[in-house]
Amino acid sequence: MRYRSSQRSRACPAFYIATGFSGHGFGIGPGAGKLVADMVTGDPTLVDPAPFRLSRFTDGSNPQPHPLAS
Repeated sequence: MRYRSSQRSRACPAFYIATGFSGHGFGIGPGAGKLVADMVTGDPTLVDPAPFRLSRFTDGSNPQPHPLAS
């Protein structure tokens, strides 16, 4: 299972990360690109980017795959 991540870097606030797409990037790349573009420009995002934050693996939030992902 691949976990996607989209977020702003804490170490370098002008650096945004969108990674973990494997082969699915061809299908979801445009949506991920729009999400990150909205984050960079400060525009409202279509979806909440919080579930995709990289820190979810270290902040104790216990990430779970979406029920439809199986």
